[in-house]
Formats: sequence, C-alpha cells, structure tokens
Amino acid sequence: MKKITKATFKSFIRKNIDYLYINVKTEFDGMVDGCEPRHGGFKPIKLSPAVAHEHSLFIEGLYLVNGGDDRFFLL
Repeated sequence: MKKITKATFKSFIRKNIDYLYINVKTEFDGMVDGCEPRHGGFKPIKLSPAVAHEHSLFIEGLYLVNGGDDRFFLL
C-alpha cells in the first residue's frame, strides 16, 4: 500500500463527488449531549456550506482530525 497525502484525498473527493457515499455510524444528539449509534448505512455525500470547517471539507458527516489517526492509503 502506498500512503497518500491529504491533498490527494481532497482532489479525489472533488473529482468524484457525484459517485461517493459516506457510512454514517454515529450522529451527535443534543438530548443526551453526545454521539449516539445510527444504523443509517451508506448515504450519498452532501455538500453543505453550513458545515464550513476546514476539517470537514464541507461534507456532512466527515471530520478529519489532522495529526490524529487519519491515514489515507491507495489500495
């Protein structure tokens, strides 16, 4: 496996945005002040200006930690 950079990952997302899905496993729930498991499965990626954060790439449900355990590999 070849390790890729975040720039390569971002470029891949931009070029293939119409064909990508995200697997939603948990969602924040304000009623319990934390994350709750969800069994939503794979959903098409939705871009949202309301999620304007550099770690989310404007994608709902995505958060890249940067320096944490984010690892991108080309398989």
